[in-house]
Amino acid sequence: PVVYFDGKLLHPYSTSPDDEAGKSAQEAGGMFTRRHYDLGVWNAGGKKKPSLEILVLPPKVVGKPVPLKSAEVNPVYGLEMNQGGDHNLAQSGAIMQFTAGWDWIQSTPDRNVGIWDRVEVEWISGDVRLHNLHVKILDVSVEERTEHSGHGSEELALPLGDDVTVSAWLDLSLTATYHQNEHSGQPIEGKFEYWITSTTTEQRLASGTIHNITIQVAVADYHLKKVFLPNAKLWWPHTHSTRTHQPLYAVHVTFHPDGSHEGDNSFDGSEARTTFGVRTVSSFTHPKTKSFSLRVNGHPIFLTGGNWITTD
Repeated sequence: PVVYFDGKLLHPYSTSPDDEAGKSAQEAGGMFTRRHYDLGVWNAGGKKKPSLEILVLPPKVVGKPVPLKSAEVNPVYGLEMNQGGDHNLAQSGAIMQFTAGWDWIQSTPDRNVGIWDRVEVEWISGDVRLHNLHVKILDVSVEERTEHSGHGSEELALPLGDDVTVSAWLDLSLTATYHQNEHSGQPIEGKFEYWITSTTTEQRLASGTIHNITIQVAVADYHLKKVFLPNAKLWWPHTHSTRTHQPLYAVHVTFHPDGSHEGDNSFDGSEARTTFGVRTVSSFTHPKTKSFSLRVNGHPIFLTGGNWITTD
């Protein structure tokens, strides 16, 4: 998309996993890219309402409906009555080719190009915003390992039961967006603080500080550190547990610039939070069915489901 704010062309910066290395956010294709735009400094309470304009352009490779050698061809236009065209649309990135058209309805020539997900405008009172906080479970053990061995525990069958207590090693990472305005071009030095609690209590189970953090580019990913979480309860699928709700944990991360003090609200946007469950997940080929199978906490699980599609 091409975005204008009050008539000014904005240049995006992307934090999408679909973006290929070396591509700018504007060049990256696919319908699952997440883009952030810095709207700059503006007076939300002013008389003049700011305007946000979004021009959505078709992908570079739009594909096209193609004739089929069957009675299903539209007699007027000579186009296929089914299937997703010539499938070339996927050359532009991860895109649902059937929008709208697969094997039961005629495909749409323009592929329904447009905005399909929400658009949000966020008010940030500070210069730094933290988002995309990610927790990766590195190792889970019934023994208290105060040092991470470097090896995962996905294949280890952990004890069954809702009362089992484990320790876990976690890997924390996040994205920081630097909204440059009056400090444009000036790096911000500071520190990350993190703490982990249960979602049912405010008691801190783990906490720490990462010093000497420099934020100097519009958007960047930051790896915080490996964190040890003791005395945690395992998350199980409902087939392996009698609980009504599985135990979840919340991790909070804040950024504090050097020189800031307790209660300083100039960096209100620089806090991120997410929830997670402590469990391991691994895949394997089932020896009898020769099919793709999953283990949770080292135990095989059975999954089934339906196919709920867009046109439904």
